[in-house]
Amino acid sequence: MIRVLRTAGILVGTWTLVLSQSSPARATDCDMIGPEFIDKGMLQSFSVRCDDPFIGFIQVAADASFSPSFKFPITASQQVGNDHYITVTLRVPWDIANLASEFWFQGFTLDANGDIALAGPLQIPVGQGDRVYLNAGEVGKNLYVVEQEFEEATEEWKERTFEPGYTGTGYMFWRGSNHYNNDTHGRMVYRFKVEVAGSYALAFRSGHWGADLHNDCWCSWDDGQYHKVFCAVEGYWSWRTELENGGGFRADLDVGVHTLTFAARSEKFSLDRLHIFNRADYSRSEIEDESFTPSGHEYQ
Repeated sequence: MIRVLRTAGILVGTWTLVLSQSSPARATDCDMIGPEFIDKGMLQSFSVRCDDPFIGFIQVAADASFSPSFKFPITASQQVGNDHYITVTLRVPWDIANLASEFWFQGFTLDANGDIALAGPLQIPVGQGDRVYLNAGEVGKNLYVVEQEFEEATEEWKERTFEPGYTGTGYMFWRGSNHYNNDTHGRMVYRFKVEVAGSYALAFRSGHWGADLHNDCWCSWDDGQYHKVFCAVEGYWSWRTELENGGGFRADLDVGVHTLTFAARSEKFSLDRLHIFNRADYSRSEIEDESFTPSGHEYQ
């Protein structure tokens, strides 16, 4: 079964906002618009339309007891006619998202008298299955764009924001030891759906600071042979992506779902973003464009 995450928001549900301390006491419905799933590890935005101003925060938990829970502040608000809209941008980490098949949302706001009012709760399911990235290329072109920090970290891969200039919300940093003769550590698998058969190549945006030896990882197409893939540039983020014996990391791929797997090789290596592209559609200089929109995806 394929459950496609829609890029446009849908009506997720309706909350009842209880203004119990107002004079007179009353209740009003709040419509919540957003993605139909909680998407593990990824940034998502939800909008809430209310009849009354909403000043507060959204609370999210893995069960109806809301213990434990975590808070997300309102990131934007506006009034359109008599309606009040708020936007909350949230990211449910993998370790929390893996706790439940659905999450509970409720909102806390202040009524006209400054007293706390409660909206909710509302349930939203968690996306299940394997995440498969979809084509993000321009019309007639084939490209897959992934922010690596949105995938589940394994072993000693850690999300960081220390080095400036990264894209997205951060980057992945290998905090473990060197594995020059072993490609089984810290494997991270990325699935993508090829719509047009052809020769595909990888360009990753990576960085290493302080030593030339912190510049590589293992990579494999479709769980085949693993190769050392490295970046010879030190001291800043770079799209340079090479095999040890020269040339790029590429493969001939048929239509269907394929995998690209990274495994740890050198300590202190950082991975920020990856582009998988059809070589007939993009040149090496074109593929280094950091303004490409990240790929949509579906669950299988």
